[in-house]
Amino acid sequence: MTSIFDEKIKAQNSVDKTHEILERAMNVGFKWNSMDGVFEKIYEELDEVKEAIAVGNADDVRSEVGDLLFAVIKLAAYSGFKANDALEMCNDKFLERFMFMEKYMAKNFEGDLNDRSVEEMMQGWNKAKDINNL
Repeated sequence: MTSIFDEKIKAQNSVDKTHEILERAMNVGFKWNSMDGVFEKIYEELDEVKEAIAVGNADDVRSEVGDLLFAVIKLAAYSGFKANDALEMCNDKFLERFMFMEKYMAKNFEGDLNDRSVEEMMQGWNKAKDINNL
């Protein structure tokens, strides 16, 4: 018997590897009929992360966070795009907002950024979102 996973997975990073694994499984029909199943799985995995955190076992938390990430990557695959592409866009957006916030803080507050409260920093963060649609 052969497996759909006999052929080596080509992806170099874990996010793309997960996407490739999911695509192979979905191509043979191993998928939900609607997005509802994907969302239910994400909620289930998020609850399991919360439970693992409450217990305080680092290995269980790591495992459950992995399961949650897998489910979110599945959402991207079901939506027709690679999660890594979405993550790259998110990284770029975060960096733009953060650098805007740094400039805002330097202009409107005295002292170093690490002397500011998160509430003060959020003022600059929210200003970046409002002004630049970032």
